[in-house]
Amino acid sequence: MTIEYSNEEKDIKFTHALVKSEKVNADCEKDGMEAYWTCTSCQKQFSDEEGTKELNELPVISAFGHDYKVDEEKSEDDTRVTLIFTCKREDCTAETDKHEVMVTLNAPDLLTYDGTVKEATVTQTPKDAFDSVSVSYESVDKRRSATLVGGKPVNAGDYRATVTVGTGEDAVSASVEYTIQKKEISVYSIDASDKIYDGATKVKVDHVTLIGILEPDVVEADTTDLYGDLPDKNAGTYTEITLPELKLTGDDADNYELTQPKNPMKLNVSVSVQKAPKAPNMPGASMEVDYTKTTVGAVTLPAGWKFDDADIDKKLDVDVPVTVTAKYAGEDADNYEVESVEIALTRKACMHPTIKWIVDKEATVDAEGSRHKECTVCNTVLATETIAKLKAQTPDVTIRYTTHVQTYGWQGDENNANKWFANGKMAGTSGKAKRLEGIKIRVYGNDNLGIQYTTHCQSYGWLPWSANGEMNGTEGEAKRLEAIKIQLTGADKEKYDVYYRVHAQSYGWLGWAKNGAPAGTAGYAKRLEGVQIVVVKKGSPAPDANFEGVNAASGVHQSVSYLAKNGSSPVVGGQVTSNTNPSVAGEANVNIAYRTHVQSFGWQGWKYNGVMSGTSGKAKRLEGINIKLTNKPYSGSIVYTTHVQSIGWQGNENNVNTWFRDGQMAGTSGRAKRLEAIRIALTGEMAEHYDVYYRVHAQTYGWLAWAKNGEAAGTAGLSKRLEGIQIVLVPKGGAAPANNYGGVVTTNKQTYIKK
Repeated sequence: MTIEYSNEEKDIKFTHALVKSEKVNADCEKDGMEAYWTCTSCQKQFSDEEGTKELNELPVISAFGHDYKVDEEKSEDDTRVTLIFTCKREDCTAETDKHEVMVTLNAPDLLTYDGTVKEATVTQTPKDAFDSVSVSYESVDKRRSATLVGGKPVNAGDYRATVTVGTGEDAVSASVEYTIQKKEISVYSIDASDKIYDGATKVKVDHVTLIGILEPDVVEADTTDLYGDLPDKNAGTYTEITLPELKLTGDDADNYELTQPKNPMKLNVSVSVQKAPKAPNMPGASMEVDYTKTTVGAVTLPAGWKFDDADIDKKLDVDVPVTVTAKYAGEDADNYEVESVEIALTRKACMHPTIKWIVDKEATVDAEGSRHKECTVCNTVLATETIAKLKAQTPDVTIRYTTHVQTYGWQGDENNANKWFANGKMAGTSGKAKRLEGIKIRVYGNDNLGIQYTTHCQSYGWLPWSANGEMNGTEGEAKRLEAIKIQLTGADKEKYDVYYRVHAQSYGWLGWAKNGAPAGTAGYAKRLEGVQIVVVKKGSPAPDANFEGVNAASGVHQSVSYLAKNGSSPVVGGQVTSNTNPSVAGEANVNIAYRTHVQSFGWQGWKYNGVMSGTSGKAKRLEGINIKLTNKPYSGSIVYTTHVQSIGWQGNENNVNTWFRDGQMAGTSGRAKRLEAIRIALTGEMAEHYDVYYRVHAQTYGWLAWAKNGEAAGTAGLSKRLEGIQIVLVPKGGAAPANNYGGVVTTNKQTYIKK
């Protein structure tokens, strides 16, 4: 095409020779071009065929890009994910392979912790098809605290890797998850401490050497309170140990899995169990023995010890020392350096511990009688005296009583004393094999006279005293009464005597007891079946064998009122040979009661006035204790505090105001913590009139000596449990309980042993 043109002055004429360039359409990847014309003479370019619209740049049509749809494919093991980008445009004329692009995210191989980064990898097909491709990581571990190091997985745990293609709202992501496994390590050697023989196989493990730990990781076997077992408990040298399951500790412990050692495991050094210095419970070099011990064989040694056979038959004379040999006979005897000891045994002179009056001639209303006092042990006559003529009885006092009988319940009206038995009438049953279970007693006719009584009850022992019509014994527990004590109280008590006798299972009617002496049996598990009670003027004779219609004159046991065995006080001639009263002597007959919480067994029943509470020979710890007073004659309290495992003294051990009191529980319950020591004291007026004595059985040391009035009893800093306790009230300034009180013998002269 030729077009003629002129300038504005139209003095110059020229023409364009225009050649058309056809329109080229754009596609997804390539730019296009609108149609345009070019002058072949001046090379100018125009958008119209008339050549009137000159172009400064070519009319490019930009490529409009691929319109991708995205599909996701995962491998069967979920370790690989692929994003497939395919152009949706039907008219896409792209000639390159970017029409379909694949971006693949692969989980790493070698997924065991080795201290290096475990990165996922990304591939593009075709290569470098997308410029904006990134990978990010996060912890998805629900079992442990897996962490990223510098934003990337290094530590053992579960992780998620995410690949992102593009940015902003158009970005597309896909993820894979993988686990970095813990590195396995094992035990190389064990270090354990030597020890002195203690009868156990346990030994402290000091250090465990591990192999397989990467530097500079910090990983150790936890040896806190770690104990292993030696093959044997006896003294010797050992090179093997059995370990419990080991646990890892340290900053990098979560990256490792410990292969537990096969037991028993060899030690890298030997462990020595040395012999203990002395066998347990070793007796001293000298020993004083009771007058009643006439031969060496009659003497009781501490547990585990026996006299040499050659010494057993040696006689013991009063105040003449006899040298004998005692040997330790325990199964573990070879584990002690010293297993025998020479002892100088000395038989003490009789101290006349118990005496009795024996009537040589009964007094009558018309004539004096006579009696003598003799030692019940050595039979030495200590005194003689005349018995005054008897005074005629004046029945000005009435005693009434009723009993609770097996299957029958209370006889008469339990709430109406006028319907009770009176003045020696038999209460209970005869020939029906029915146990007495409870009793109530009252006196009438003298306002200055009262009565109190206690019973020995099946499984409970002597119960606290009851008075003036109160019930003593049990109801609804099917417990038999086995013995009874009755005594008068009040201003006129010295003007009267109370007599009583009982019908005991198998023994029939026993003899008359009076004024607080026991009547019945102890240690035979025999029930009381009947009882008679009468009050007479002071000095009047005892009722005869055939009293109030009860024919007992031919009874085999009419000479005694009380039969006892198994450590109970024996009876001779109707008189108790030692103090069997479970209460402190005196007007009030105050009782101290206590019970203990024992490992595995729980709370024991209440014990009274020196009866042992706890266990013996069962290795069971005391965990808690209650202590209280009953029948108090004065104001004041019983207070106490205990030294508890890992807690120490409860309250301030030097300030009784911070202690437990009057039946509160000291110690713990349900926490498996041992009592190690105890302090007990009285307060107020009670402290002015009584001393409280107590002793404990401590693990390893046995029965310790008596402590009193707030002194510590037990151990401290030695991790030794209390296993048993005795508590006794004594009138102020009185002698401490005997070394063999209650059949329990002190084996250690110390009251309190500290590390």
